[in-house]
Amino acid sequence: MISLNLIGSEQRAVESSFTGKKLRYFSKEESDQLCGHLRQIAHSVCGVQQPITAVTMSYITRMLFHYYNGLTLADITEAFEMRAAGELGLIEHYGSFSAEFIGSVLKKYSALRNAALHRYKQKAERALPQPTNYVSNQQVYNSLIIWVKWQKKIPVIWLWDAAYQYLGESEKVKVKEGLTYEQKQGLVIKHLLEMFPELQTSSLQS
Repeated sequence: MISLNLIGSEQRAVESSFTGKKLRYFSKEESDQLCGHLRQIAHSVCGVQQPITAVTMSYITRMLFHYYNGLTLADITEAFEMRAAGELGLIEHYGSFSAEFIGSVLKKYSALRNAALHRYKQKAERALPQPTNYVSNQQVYNSLIIWVKWQKKIPVIWLWDAAYQYLGESEKVKVKEGLTYEQKQGLVIKHLLEMFPELQTSSLQS
């Protein structure tokens, strides 16, 4: 990763944000695995002994997929480990792994994560070499595919705009007007995960 001179918690948050699939792209099976992972976090990381009922878990997952679907499984794990280490301030659970407690933890973590990502992206953009010759959108896309096949993972930095434009030109995705850079990046990553399903498996094991 590009060195940002971030403190440890910010550096880990940036790394977690690029580790695995975002919740918005989870399948039903992956959502079920998320529930099991949350139960483990409640017991092993937060020390909550009170069992989580199916109704409570239903509210928790609904909140996660509605308000925090831009996070990865690694983000969620990191958030509660930071909370346990006191890096997010004092957030009490009072013996219950409730939606309110989870929301408080993820709200503070997301603020830290988003600030670190903003700094990271600014420096990443400055670090990208300025092309001296014209490079087509297709060349950018083809290079991305080669990189993913070689590294067996999705890169942190790429010319996502150009890759998205090529997907539109080749009618692999339907081009939409007014998308943000992050939304275009998300659509390209979704396309990659569909092309390379083994990346999804490795993401769940991260």
